[in-house]
Amino acid sequence: MSHKWPETRKVESPERFTAWLSRAIAPSSDTSLIYRGLPNSQWHLQPGLDRKEPKGGSHCDRLPIKDRTIQEFYQQASRFLGHIERHRMAESDATRMMVMQHFGAPTRLLDWTYSPAVAAYFASISHSDLDGTIWWIDAKAVEDYCTANWEKWGIERYPKELGGQVMLDAYIFKPDVPEFVTLLDHGFRIPRAQAQRAMFTLGSRLGVDHDTVLANPRTDGKRGRITIKADMKNHVLNSLELMGIDAVSLQYPGADKVGLSMAPKP
Repeated sequence: MSHKWPETRKVESPERFTAWLSRAIAPSSDTSLIYRGLPNSQWHLQPGLDRKEPKGGSHCDRLPIKDRTIQEFYQQASRFLGHIERHRMAESDATRMMVMQHFGAPTRLLDWTYSPAVAAYFASISHSDLDGTIWWIDAKAVEDYCTANWEKWGIERYPKELGGQVMLDAYIFKPDVPEFVTLLDHGFRIPRAQAQRAMFTLGSRLGVDHDTVLANPRTDGKRGRITIKADMKNHVLNSLELMGIDAVSLQYPGADKVGLSMAPKP
């Protein structure tokens, strides 16, 4: 576990969970915070593509892995995608990865949510014998950190008349790009993304642990972890169900995965 992300709360009783969640979702709460729930407190903030592929080799040597994964997903999943998803898969690598991420494919992205309740769900839904963790960080602090460094990193912007946005697609897939982690809003309305109030962080290089890079001076005091003890997970899920937060409302394919795992092999 990264010691640079302090434990700001430990959920050891129903009362502590209720108190934390009530404060986190109150109208006066900090709306710039984003959350990521993980069911194992020992896991780092590591994208799926890095978990799938070994870390050996340089960033440059591993770049073809990204291209191969995108191509494989599109070839196998295109017939199952809706109009919006197919349209986005025809755009940039960044939008392709956003579509893939929402369907569980390994990418360079990490899912986050603006909802602390959604993060609590994903921190509790599996690994019932292990403590879970809700990671949280101030998205504005991440944005400020990147804004202060784009020029130093050599990342250019589009002209103001074109929106002035950072030209990420032109840089994040280059072999010599500097190491950083930035925010990436999905920018389109996939129903699952809306249900989960989702957004992403994106590492500029393969092999980047997001928790390590995001632990910088700009985010000091603006990031942390909330531990959900293993014996509290069932209570957390029951409480969230009463709020209407469950696999169906989040469009989380838990039952599908169970059914498919039980199905006979061809």
